[in-house]
Amino acid sequence: MPFRRGLRVIVIATLVAATGTLLSLPKIGFGLEEERGLSWLFQLRGPRAAPPEAVLVRFDRDAFARLRNLPENPAEWPQPLADCAARQGGIPPLSGVTGLDRLPRGVLACLVEELTKRGAAVVAFDVSFRRDPGREAGVPALATAIRAHGGVVVLNFALRQLAQVSGQPSTQADSLEGPHPLLAQAAIGTASWTLPRGSSQIHQFWTFNAALPASTQLPVRALEVLSLPALIRLAQSTEEPVPLSPRPAEVLSRFTDWFRAQIAADGGLTHAELAALSPADAATLLALRRVYRGSQVRYINFYGPPGTVQSYSAADLLMPEGNDAVPVAALRGRVVFVGYQELDIPQAQDSFPTAFRSLEGVDLAGVEIAATAFGNLLHDESLRVLPEWARLLLVGALGFALALASCLGTVWRGLVLTLALGAAYVWTAAASFVVANLWLPFVVPALVLVPLAIGIGQAVHYFGAARWLGVYTPRQVSRRLLEGGDFARSAQMREVTVMLTDIVGFTAMAEQSSPDEVTAFVNRHFTMLDRCVEAEGGTLAQFIGDSVMSFWGAPDPQPDHAARACRAALAIAAVLAAENRRRAGEGHEPVRMRIGINTGMVTAGNVGAPGRSNYGIVGDTVNTTQRIEQLAKVICPDEPTAAILVSARTRKLAGPSFSFREAGAHQVRDRSQTVMIYQLEGHAAGASASSAADRSKARNTLASRPQHQATSEGRSA
Repeated sequence: MPFRRGLRVIVIATLVAATGTLLSLPKIGFGLEEERGLSWLFQLRGPRAAPPEAVLVRFDRDAFARLRNLPENPAEWPQPLADCAARQGGIPPLSGVTGLDRLPRGVLACLVEELTKRGAAVVAFDVSFRRDPGREAGVPALATAIRAHGGVVVLNFALRQLAQVSGQPSTQADSLEGPHPLLAQAAIGTASWTLPRGSSQIHQFWTFNAALPASTQLPVRALEVLSLPALIRLAQSTEEPVPLSPRPAEVLSRFTDWFRAQIAADGGLTHAELAALSPADAATLLALRRVYRGSQVRYINFYGPPGTVQSYSAADLLMPEGNDAVPVAALRGRVVFVGYQELDIPQAQDSFPTAFRSLEGVDLAGVEIAATAFGNLLHDESLRVLPEWARLLLVGALGFALALASCLGTVWRGLVLTLALGAAYVWTAAASFVVANLWLPFVVPALVLVPLAIGIGQAVHYFGAARWLGVYTPRQVSRRLLEGGDFARSAQMREVTVMLTDIVGFTAMAEQSSPDEVTAFVNRHFTMLDRCVEAEGGTLAQFIGDSVMSFWGAPDPQPDHAARACRAALAIAAVLAAENRRRAGEGHEPVRMRIGINTGMVTAGNVGAPGRSNYGIVGDTVNTTQRIEQLAKVICPDEPTAAILVSARTRKLAGPSFSFREAGAHQVRDRSQTVMIYQLEGHAAGASASSAADRSKARNTLASRPQHQATSEGRSA
């Protein structure tokens, strides 16, 4: 390779590497990696089985309905709820139970009793137990049940408020509202459960949230409680056993503090100590050591869509019905997370969007995310993330290699080599994610670096070929070929009438609809425009987003091209009015359009590149048509169906068959002179019957389609 060409290639590869590195910086492109790349990697991997150690006991809409439908007499309730209510001396009526905030504490006491009978190792409540005078009667029974179990964690309710400091702007401050004192004294521990929100999806969780007065989060506290028996045995095997305390929370605190001190001193676990422990004890203590020594913020390794973690209804535990009864051994030795969870309601309360949002829009409940985080901690399955310097270095090196591969060799060799290298990296990133839970950059390499390297490589080869083409062919011929000239047919100057259409508010409409709905709507709309234009002998030139450009008078001469364009516009307005009546009957918003029509001279001929060309028109007339269409925003912004504006030349050539309203002279962008504008209102009296028949035929060709309507329902916990 000549030295100068090699130097140019190295410079180009360096620029590509720098571009990839720049786009991977946290404040520029890392959010895209987090928002899209993680989602794609999870979708490539697919769901996987959740660890069996964690299960959910859920309260949902169905459970509340079953509680409300119980007889008024507690003696007639199903077992074991009836016996539990009798032991408590009665439970307040359940007819008003619509959410966790209205559920009597006595029912939760019955649930804890049932979990105790079934041998649940730990019970972690993602339920607020703040003081509530209306539910005070059941607190003693719940405290007794919690103390009897010995492994219940209750929630500290996290609050985020604006704190006002004198002379300074208000700032956000985090605080905790603890559970009812009786419940806090009975529980083995308390914990909060908050999630970092940096994007539209949940990706991370805290093990310890330093912004809170009590930083330990619910999954970590559950792991500590699960590890407590092993901690006690480990501590008692040392020369200085840790003394016990009569309060459950103090017992947990003393042993976890002792373990932290051991970790700080000598790593916490020696080989001899591990060998003396059972495999289960060793696994839990190693997991706890990883938590204490690791990062306080971790990326969640989701197991799958809502319901992937084994979930049982609280109603099936308290009021089993036939096949819905929970198996006796299903909860034995498990860590049970209790909270609000809906498995079939989109955007339910206390649910969060993740990469595994279902097709129906159902998100993961906060309690299932807590169970997922617990499983990640227990089995060391949190996503592993490269340090920032390593991630930037990897992206830069990949960009450099891709650019080199694309620029070297022949056109096809460079293209194949670049695609192969990009595919190999994508496969490596996906395999690392699936096998090792290692998250490598995905979006920038796949969607930026590979196309950029291919484009630059093709440009390098193109300009190299252009140089040699100029050597072996006449310069005039090579210049025209490289510019896309056409030797078969020369362009012609024609007077034509151009029509440009645009949908009002299409961007907002598309944002509120699914891709399938947008595609169906646009296809139907374009079909209507195409038929109306062709009915008047027009040429539909191109689709530009939701806009369409058509013209009359070329390639074949049409003396009445202005009248044809006006008739087509009125036919479009008529069909759109009929379409809006159908949409109104289905509860949809009407569709409004802007239509601009202009007549003038253009250059008409083949437009394109060698071997691939289109017949088209170019000229100031086309640009002015677009400006006229945009004037409808000012002249007639409230037109209910279609606002049709035409130029003075079009109005003159259209003839007396149409009714126009003068809209005045207007200044349009990029033109020094004003343009006289008229609004086309309809056909004048005595319009031809054939034109009316054509419009009716165009309207009747549009078949109606059913519209899909998505509903959402909120919930309260």
